[in-house]
Amino acid sequence: MRCLARFTLFAALTGLWACSAIDKQPDADSALVQEPAFPTLSVFLKKPTESLFESCTNFDKESLLHHCQLNPIGLSTITDSVAEKKFFTQVLAADDAQPYRLFISTAVFHQEDAGEIGNTAISSATLFLVPLVQNQLLAAEADLFWHGQHLKHFSYELPIKRKVSLFSLNQDFKGEMAAQIAEALGQDLFANDDMFTAQYLGRAMGASDYQAALALPDAVGPFQRGPSRQFHHPFLGVQYRYLRQSEYQDYADVFVYPIRAATNFASDEAMRAEVDNIKQEIIEVSKKDELSELSFSDVSDFNAESVTRAVSFYADYSDALDNHYRSRVYLAVKGDKFVKIRHTVLESDPVAETLKLFSQQLFAEVSVPDESRFMSRIREEWRQKHAAE
Repeated sequence: MRCLARFTLFAALTGLWACSAIDKQPDADSALVQEPAFPTLSVFLKKPTESLFESCTNFDKESLLHHCQLNPIGLSTITDSVAEKKFFTQVLAADDAQPYRLFISTAVFHQEDAGEIGNTAISSATLFLVPLVQNQLLAAEADLFWHGQHLKHFSYELPIKRKVSLFSLNQDFKGEMAAQIAEALGQDLFANDDMFTAQYLGRAMGASDYQAALALPDAVGPFQRGPSRQFHHPFLGVQYRYLRQSEYQDYADVFVYPIRAATNFASDEAMRAEVDNIKQEIIEVSKKDELSELSFSDVSDFNAESVTRAVSFYADYSDALDNHYRSRVYLAVKGDKFVKIRHTVLESDPVAETLKLFSQQLFAEVSVPDESRFMSRIREEWRQKHAAE
């Protein structure tokens, strides 16, 4: 039961911190199974780019035999075609609430030639018993965004052979064009199958590369470094779990993430704001899981080397079976990052000194990434906004 309560608290907290997206590693065979490889996508039509608009306009002006149409395919047709591929958990039309959004514009280029003109005459004379064949080019440009951050540009030129006959007058040609776009998009997504991972987001946005630049010890005292997770939002950073091998399901979670302050990372204000954030998360989880008797200790300075500043506190609570738990939190400033350690056990477990030594050693040995381009831009925006107030 102790393990169940700890897991519930951990799962709920990471659910709050991880936004709604889940890290998956899709592969080329994912399209063949029922489970979607990618998260929910919202599709929007957009105005053609200046280059696509000029190409279409100039092509149209070249000759009476040149024809170009901008955005001939409707939003619902494109959305339905992408949804039918089952690449995504769900595909929605123009839903601003979704983190992942795809903005797309299209153009159809058609150049008549002598052969096609002759075919048109014959087809018309036979009332379309002889099919009318048209060779066209479908151009599509799309841009993928995550919470307004541009991730990827897609550009396609897809040949189309359109056959019109007496037996295909009701054929859905626009649906067929949308299906071609969806197929090309899927091939690109599976060729770049990390596009919806936290790591890809980090690279695209210039966030910290924790895989390359974060150094954590393999073992600290009785704790061995275990699994890790990088969260989608750069504000949330990365989490590592350290397992205490001598105790079944005993672990300490280590989080490294940027400090949401423009300057003075170790100031009383910055530390107090982060402690309040952590307490609020615990309060929300306690309500959700119907935990009782929640109380917090005072926040105390914590003695640790190689950090700018560190504090600690704990939260006590009880579950429905009247088991009493203590969740300890150690929070340190290192560079422009917070390093947070959280550990939860039965209140009667004599682990306090072990965890104190673990925290001191980990704070001393951890090496965090430098300030990222993403946080540098964000902090500069904060400073400018503050100066204008």
